[in-house]
Amino acid sequence: MSLEVLRVSESPSQGTPLLFVHGAWHGAWCWQEHFLPWFSSRGWSCIAPSLRGHAGSPGFSRWLSIQDYVQDVQSVMKTIQTPPILDSWLRSVHPVL
Repeated sequence: MSLEVLRVSESPSQGTPLLFVHGAWHGAWCWQEHFLPWFSSRGWSCIAPSLRGHAGSPGFSRWLSIQDYVQDVQSVMKTIQTPPILDSWLRSVHPVL
């Protein structure tokens, strides 16, 4: 499955990327207007996926579990060379932990 992933890095000077994980009824878009530009302008490489079934990511099902979202976070983390700092909101705390 191909997740929607927003990546913003104006001129990365910080070695550790930031991975923003949205909560219920949101998508990567919730970080796009304020958080991604603010952190990237300060040298952070920012990554924000839309978990399956949210925003631009396919896979909606009534039967999705926290484990499905854990797999989504893990799949995005595999694309990042340096282990990221994770930031989460609402329901996404469970997959991040």
